[in-house]
Amino acid sequence: MIQNHIPYTQLKNTYIEVLNFTKEAVDWYDDFNASTRLEKDLSLYGDDNVDFLMVFSKRFEVDFNNMDYHKYLTSEAEISSGLWLVSLPFKIGKHILYLIFYPFSTNFSENIKQYQLPFQKEKLDITIGDLIFSVIHKEFTTRKQITDKDQFYSKQKS
Repeated sequence: MIQNHIPYTQLKNTYIEVLNFTKEAVDWYDDFNASTRLEKDLSLYGDDNVDFLMVFSKRFEVDFNNMDYHKYLTSEAEISSGLWLVSLPFKIGKHILYLIFYPFSTNFSENIKQYQLPFQKEKLDITIGDLIFSVIHKEFTTRKQITDKDQFYSKQKS
């Protein structure tokens, strides 16, 4: 069950514990914060993110059974399927266009950056902030779930 209010000391202590755990597990990265993403920032793809979450789950007693893995993270099968090789020229071209148009129009260049090929699905990714709330709730919980719930309750009160 998702708690509506979490004591500050519990949140702070959990933040420190999760940050320390992640720093220990991913020693090549040094700019950790609540927005740090497992795949895009820490480069934990496929078996690496599975191994990380398994150790994390045991250490903090978090149940990840309710998490739709393919919605958030890239599996080993997706990496080895070969589609990444087909999309490589597209990604390079996309980044070149982004750099060309950025000085003239940041909105247009951001649209270029966000574009995906039809067979590519952007993953939601998991942040350290999501892991912190998962530790507090003892099951996979995203910060968005907490924010959406808080917005729901604040609308009910008014």
